[in-house]
Order: sequence, then structure tokens, then C-alpha cells
Amino acid sequence: MSYVIVVILILSAVFHQSLYFLVPSLTISLLYLKKDFKIELNSFISLFLWLLGFVILSFFIQSIIDFNIKYESLKGILRVFIYLCFVIIGLKLDKKSIKQFILLSIILTIVLFPFTFKNIDKSLGYMGMFQHSNHLAYTTVITMYFLYKHVKIRNTYKFILLVLGGLIVLYSRTSGAIIIMALLILLQLLFSKKIKLAYKLLFLLGPFIIIVTILYSFSHKIMYQFNTLNSLTWDYIDYRIETGTSGGRGSLVWRITYWLQILNEFNNENLLIQLTGKGIGSLTKGHFPYKVIYKDPHNDFLKITIEYGYIGLTVFIGFLFKLYSIFKYNINLIAITLIPLFFDNMLVNFSIMLTLILLITYEYRCIKQD
Repeated sequence: MSYVIVVILILSAVFHQSLYFLVPSLTISLLYLKKDFKIELNSFISLFLWLLGFVILSFFIQSIIDFNIKYESLKGILRVFIYLCFVIIGLKLDKKSIKQFILLSIILTIVLFPFTFKNIDKSLGYMGMFQHSNHLAYTTVITMYFLYKHVKIRNTYKFILLVLGGLIVLYSRTSGAIIIMALLILLQLLFSKKIKLAYKLLFLLGPFIIIVTILYSFSHKIMYQFNTLNSLTWDYIDYRIETGTSGGRGSLVWRITYWLQILNEFNNENLLIQLTGKGIGSLTKGHFPYKVIYKDPHNDFLKITIEYGYIGLTVFIGFLFKLYSIFKYNINLIAITLIPLFFDNMLVNFSIMLTLILLITYEYRCIKQD
């Protein structure tokens, strides 16, 4: 079964459209053919069913408001259903298969590196078999964390895989994934019960210096982004919103001004639209609702606000709090999820969501066993 999941990961990277048919078909087949593959309604599945129900309800409300049924909205509902299928598969797969999938996926990423090294975009970084460097980076960081925490292999092999995976993340030049990787390293050192406090203080200083050096060497963008924040004043933001222009001083400043421009347009809508949103999938390329939007804003919180309104944003934040409470507010999980939610479009990317859901379903099962 682990090989089937690897195939799904590959398809999510190179031909994600196939998953709209493949994943539901696979889940239904497993439920029908395997007698032991039955859905047990637990708090985790209930949470995703509740989310799917809200998405369907939003679809009906938005369709009534617009007097129109949008194709992108139907795709959005199916996407959430696929994530529910990922949850079901993750909870029913034996742990060995999930571990094999993680091991195979990170080995595949490393093995493909020499053959796909030419897929380095000068502005985006190394992409591998993925369509964007961000997708590669976040997927690799999640698999690296799973490998470190849950896969038992010889420490030498694990160390080699983690180092090579880390280098691939650095070559992707994805600032968010690099920050997550640095945070996870520091958190493991800080909260490890195997390391005495005196050694933690000693070891933290060395890795911290090394990490900062690596970040500066391989992702000078990060330092540049922090420097550009000095120019981010309310006068500057107001000017950008009024003139309908963004950017010019680094991608972080560009993102903030761009997000605020989009939010300003949305806040000019009537109250009903502000509460219920412009429609599922309205922030998808080719369906942008405002002229000010010329590319994906790479912010899932903003995407949810525009598509589902402030009610949808409130529901999603509640969903996150409930999810984090299940895992007792695990700081590693919070770091892995919040950064791509703020600085990417994780919620519409099958590759990232597949690896993330397999991670959290595995950890959920570990919690229930304890």
C-alpha cells in the first residue's frame, strides 16, 4: 500500500488533476474490498466531516446569492472530500506502510536530485519533480520531521537522509520551509529529554550559529526581507492601496501590501458578501474577483476570507484550534502548519496536504495508543 501512496504523491506533483478521480475511487474500493477497512467515527474524522459540511453549506448559500453554480466551487468541495479520504486512509493504513511511504518519498526526492537539478528556476529555486519549489520544500520538511521522529533506522542512515533532505530544502530557496526546518531543529534540541540542560545550552549556541550562517548563505532573501520591513509604514501602505500598486521593496513587503489591497477591495463589498464570501475557488487563477489581483496572493487565511467570508475565516480558525487541541498544542505541528498557511497556498496543494495528513493521522494514532 505504501507504493500506492508514493504513486499518489508523484501524481500530485506532476498531474494533480488525476487525484480528483483516483483518491475517491481508491477510498471507495478499499472500503468495499477490504473487510477490515471500515470507517470508525472518531473525533478526528468528525472534525473533517464537520469542515466538509460547512464547505457544502457555504456552496449552497453562495449559489443562491449568485443564482449560479460555479465549476470551481464544485472542485473546492471535491478537494475537501479528498482530504477527508486522506484522513480515512491515514487512519486505516498500518503504521509500517506509512513509515515506508515516508522513507520511499524522501529517498525518491534525493535520488531524483541529480537528474532534476536543471529544474532550478533562477527566481524560485530547485523544484525537482514538482511544479513549484515551495511544494517540494514543504513536502520535504514534513517528511524529514516524520523520518526523524517516527522512522526507526540506523542513526547513520537517518542522519545522511536528513542532511541531504535539508540541502534540497535549502536549494529550493523557499524561505518559509527553511524557517520551519530551523525552528524544528532548535525545538528538538530544546525539548529533547535525552539531553541534559547544561548540554542543551551548550549545543543550542553552536547549532544556532550554524543555522543562522546557513540561512544567510543559502537564503539571503530572508535577511533582505527583514531589512525591508523598516520601510513598511502606514503611510506607505495607504499609498500602495490608494494607487493600486504593490511591491518594490522585497517580497515580504510586497505580500503585506498586496494582501491589504485585496482585503480592502473585499471590505468594500456589501455586508452579506463580507460574511459569506465571494464563492469557493474565487481566488483561483482565472477566476479572480478584483482587478487588483494579478497573481495568487499565497496566503490561505486571506484566501478563506475572500472565498468564505468572515464567517468562514472564524470557522477555519476554530477548526485549527480544535485540531491543535487534539494534539495538545504540539509546537512542532503548529510550526509546520502555520507558516505555509500564512505564506503559501497549502490548502489547495495535494502534495503538501497528503504528507501533512499522513503525519497528523499517524501522530493521532500514537496519542490514542498512549
